[in-house]
Amino acid sequence: HKVSPSNYTKYFNNKGYVNTNIVKSGDTIDLSGNFNKVNFTFTIPCSITSSKGNAYLTNCVVQYLDVNSSMYSNVSNLRFTVNIEKHPCVYIVRSSHVNVFNCNAYSTGANSNPTLLVGSTYCNIHDNVFETTFTGYMNMSWKRAGILLGESHYNNIYSNDVTIKDSNGIYLTTYGFEKSNYNNIYNNTIRSSAISEDTGLPNPSAWAYGVHIMGDYNKAINNTIYLMYRGVDSEGSFNEIIGNNIYNLAGSYYEGNDGTDGGEYGIHASYDNTVINNTIHDSKITGSAIYVTVNCTAYGNVIRNISGEHAFEFSISASNSLVKDNFINMTSGNGMYIRGNMTNVTVCDNDIYTPQGTAIIVKVLSKAKIPDFIYIENNRIFNFNGTAINFAEVENKSNITFINNSIIISNDTFFNAFDSEGVMKDQKAIENIILKGEFADLEVDSITINQGIHILGVGSQITDIPFNINSSNIKIENITLSIKNGIDAFHLDNVENISFVNNTITVDSLNYALVLNNSKINMVDNLIIINEYNPAILNDNGSYILYGENIIRTLADIDIESLNDSILKITVFIVSDDNYDSIFNSAGNFHDDFDIAIGDTLKIANLTNKTIRIDIPLIISSYKDSIISNSTIILEDMASSTNISDLRFKLENANLNKDFSFIIIKDGVSNLIIENNHFDVSNLIGDAKLSAIKIIGADESAANIRILNNAFNLSGDSNSISAISALNEGFSSYDDITNALTVLNNKISISNSREDGFSYGINLVNSLNPKISSNSIDVIGDTAFGLYLNKVSRPDIADNEIYENNALVSIVHSDNPTKDIQSAIDSAKDGDTIYLGNGLYAIKDSITVNKSVSIVGGRLLDNIDSDSNPLVSNDNPLFIVSGRNTVNFINMTLILDNNDLFALSKISNSTNPVGIDYPTINIKGADFQKRNDAVDGESISLVKSISERPIFDSINNVNIENSNLIEGMSQVEYYMFNDSSSNEINFNNGIKTIIIAKNLTFTALDKDIYGNSIKYFEVKLLDESNNPLSNRLIHISYNNSIHDILTDSNGVAKLPVSINSYGIYNLLISFLGDSDYSASFAPGKVTVNKQKASLTAPNKSYYVNSVKYLKATFKYANGKLIKNKNISFIVSGKTYSSYT
Repeated sequence: HKVSPSNYTKYFNNKGYVNTNIVKSGDTIDLSGNFNKVNFTFTIPCSITSSKGNAYLTNCVVQYLDVNSSMYSNVSNLRFTVNIEKHPCVYIVRSSHVNVFNCNAYSTGANSNPTLLVGSTYCNIHDNVFETTFTGYMNMSWKRAGILLGESHYNNIYSNDVTIKDSNGIYLTTYGFEKSNYNNIYNNTIRSSAISEDTGLPNPSAWAYGVHIMGDYNKAINNTIYLMYRGVDSEGSFNEIIGNNIYNLAGSYYEGNDGTDGGEYGIHASYDNTVINNTIHDSKITGSAIYVTVNCTAYGNVIRNISGEHAFEFSISASNSLVKDNFINMTSGNGMYIRGNMTNVTVCDNDIYTPQGTAIIVKVLSKAKIPDFIYIENNRIFNFNGTAINFAEVENKSNITFINNSIIISNDTFFNAFDSEGVMKDQKAIENIILKGEFADLEVDSITINQGIHILGVGSQITDIPFNINSSNIKIENITLSIKNGIDAFHLDNVENISFVNNTITVDSLNYALVLNNSKINMVDNLIIINEYNPAILNDNGSYILYGENIIRTLADIDIESLNDSILKITVFIVSDDNYDSIFNSAGNFHDDFDIAIGDTLKIANLTNKTIRIDIPLIISSYKDSIISNSTIILEDMASSTNISDLRFKLENANLNKDFSFIIIKDGVSNLIIENNHFDVSNLIGDAKLSAIKIIGADESAANIRILNNAFNLSGDSNSISAISALNEGFSSYDDITNALTVLNNKISISNSREDGFSYGINLVNSLNPKISSNSIDVIGDTAFGLYLNKVSRPDIADNEIYENNALVSIVHSDNPTKDIQSAIDSAKDGDTIYLGNGLYAIKDSITVNKSVSIVGGRLLDNIDSDSNPLVSNDNPLFIVSGRNTVNFINMTLILDNNDLFALSKISNSTNPVGIDYPTINIKGADFQKRNDAVDGESISLVKSISERPIFDSINNVNIENSNLIEGMSQVEYYMFNDSSSNEINFNNGIKTIIIAKNLTFTALDKDIYGNSIKYFEVKLLDESNNPLSNRLIHISYNNSIHDILTDSNGVAKLPVSINSYGIYNLLISFLGDSDYSASFAPGKVTVNKQKASLTAPNKSYYVNSVKYLKATFKYANGKLIKNKNISFIVSGKTYSSYT
């Protein structure tokens, strides 16, 4: 409806209500022109717009009143100007499904909001430009809110641009209304235009919040808010404040302020609120960036360049609040302020910069109101003034937990953590001091560590400042210290439990890197360089050094000088070709006087043609990515609980004349971890066997061995190549070689080119409870097994990817291929695919399939004893398929002998009197072969189906596709078989009955011409005296279904049959008997012949280059034309087609 000021009264009455005699539900009012002080009130779902964008509404109201419909009404493309009171531009009252978009509204009138929703739901307010302003005072938060909601729920407010002077931008109010719940406010831009006339600064007041939510379960997401007094204020529960960008907060509490105080809060949350991933920045505030209270969660927020009281402020009752993973950078003020009567507060994983304040403050509210059960964990404090974490008021009064908090110190902030003498200040709440960067010009003589703490260097470089360690329980890690001025680098005095890890110390004088006086230290992975003829370490006065893998370079003859009953205990030993003979004897055992103990570390450097025998628990690992060539590690005797990791074994160009392994586990050695090792074998020849890891049978099981994340790349021309094996040795035989062996996440690649060679990925015998999962196994060889488990009990095998000779395999092999395939089927689920690969399986017993699966690949040799007895019950098929399942046999090769049967299909009784349950067998891409030329192909059967009862239903449950059958073999045969336990039908021995079926023959009629055409197939039921039996139920099996028909008074039952499609249909008719008459059966046939037709075309001659139509006529024998048939014309070898 095109509406202008001139015809307004045609569509709206004098009160502004729409004329429903003209305008109907779903109609659109299309405005153009200038409208002044008129209303557009809708009581039915309608839309109002200006398609040309030329409608200007001055002091007008578009109102939806009690419009509740699932049909959306739209308000769009309108331009509003309001300068009087109580004239909201769009006013939606007790209505639903109203969209307001692409509108522009400018309002100076009190309570004349650009959009006002009262008691309304499912409205969408989006992509509008709204502005409100005023002169004077007492503006109040709601009077000129850009978008105002009261008692309204499930609305979406998004992508609007809202400018206000001194009211809330988007306001869900409870002044005069109930709460508004479940609304979404997102992607809006909100600002204040208020400017102080005195200072020219932005001066919004406490009336002006960007988004003000009075209600529950609302969301404020990804809004941009600036130049407001508060950013987002929530006064309801379970609200979510997420991803908002809040900046340039400004103004002061009172109206008409000069703007010098600044804004108040970035986000002020309420009970059970979630505050996530918001950014609050570049503001001067009098409150806090984020205020949280009871049950609040705040994480992922960024607070930067804020001058105010605090970054986070906890209300006095902020129990069960969680503040984590926030980034805080305050130009002034504190990081976290916890004060009040709350409990169970967690502050963790935050990064905090507070150069003018304290990072975290915990204070009492009163003597009786003290924070309790406060958890401060994993916070990183980069800058602070005085104290990083101040909890003096609650110390010894409440339960407060500090875990792994760190302060990060640079050259510029050094004196935050240390006093003017270099002595560490009290750091009760700090576990880590991180020294970052270069420390060179500090005016201190030394750094003194006087309490238990972790000193960690991050890119640190300290020059000519030594350390004094005066307290126990200290860890010094990753510090780079250079001493050039004739002093010792570290001095330890009467301390213990000192860890010295991964430090680099250089001394350019006749001094020590470390001096120990009655102290105990653990050293590992340190580099110490003394550029003079002086030992690196002085171990004095009863001190004890537990010495791991370290590097010391000094010009002196000794590295460590131990005096006065001091002890040096080496725990890491490096073995290489150079020092092997000093550590091991010719058999590979440690020398008796070699001081190695339980739990020590043996690092293996480059080693060739060596044997290492381990008989105590050790940690064995690689030294600097070395290579272990043609060498073996043997674990025996008391070597349980050894860990072997990160080694690289290699064997190449070897001719093996005896069995070889890189790791041998003997004597029931248990509780091992073998992980992250590499085993590489190439160009291997010889008649011996290779197993990279071999577990040898013993009187006691090798239990709880874990072989994890190893890589095996083994190739050669050998008798047998295996990655992992558990085998009996020689003539010994043990029942349980392993128990609870775990093989997980290994990558195994094996290639054996020997003509009669074996390739095993994992080869286990006589084992219990192995867990083999998530391994990648690729084996190639004349006989290739990814997994071979023989006499293994209770295996747990899952999620392995196995290829044998480049074919995917699901089978776990043993010495019984029939059992292997049967086990795979039994553990499969309906719809699974079982891959047999391309290996040979000699089948000695029938395999049962009682679920819907696909079995792919494999070469199956039928070794089942078979004979020519025609009784199916005595046949021995390769597969027995039963149940209402679909089984696919795909790409198999079947090698068969005389009288063999591929599959037996068991057809069983269904729940109804004549129904049956039968499997569907699909044979695709199969290749059936005779075992030898003497085999009689005609004696071999593809599928035999046996049923427990007569088949009253016609079935076609065997499908053969793209398969190569043996010439003369029988394809599908059906048999009926009963025994005393079957559920056969028990027919009554009453008066005999006879079924007379009248076969039906006719000619098909074209459906397109004659429509659906039917004829009737008739049967008659008689007793033995030829009397018709009326009202008896006859079952007729026809066209894959059973039809139940009662006989009429003449004993006749008629079945309608379609005569539109040609074919020969065999029917089975049955009467199952009743209390008086016995059952009877009879066959029937329906034959539908094709119609005779003629195709004629005239002989024609045409000139070259002329375009002509070739014509042909298609008719029935009776001369009637036949339509919609495809006719082909062949001209000079090219075919053209057209329909009649």
